[in-house]
Amino acid sequence: MNSGVSGAQPGTKVADLALLASFGGIHSTLGWDKPIWEIGVESWTTAEEKGWHTKPRSLAEELFLAVGEITEALTDIRHGLHPSDIHYEEDGKPCGIATEIADTIIRLMDTVVRFEIPLGRALHEKLAYNKTREHRHGGKVL
Repeated sequence: MNSGVSGAQPGTKVADLALLASFGGIHSTLGWDKPIWEIGVESWTTAEEKGWHTKPRSLAEELFLAVGEITEALTDIRHGLHPSDIHYEEDGKPCGIATEIADTIIRLMDTVVRFEIPLGRALHEKLAYNKTREHRHGGKVL
């Protein structure tokens, strides 16, 4: 069984999840030639290699860390940054609204892989369901 993930050994968590994701309908991309499941595997692998998986965390903790990244994007908005502005710290770290949104996606994709969340199926089903909903359903203002 080949997961299609470079360096992923069959039978490992990353290989198994990549294979499952490939059947889950998440072959869409985010503006470049990298499937969403591959972003998840890369996010999980990098976090693993950098030691971020040594301490167990709950799903709630993981999701709250993603909220923190969104909060950083909102802080950049409050400071007047434009969404397309990416600036760099002295050490080369990219910063800005787009970068914080990227951090959010990276954290969420790591969480998806870590907790074996069937994101492909959920995306497919939710997108299909949303097409059936009324215009501006729920009467919400925002």
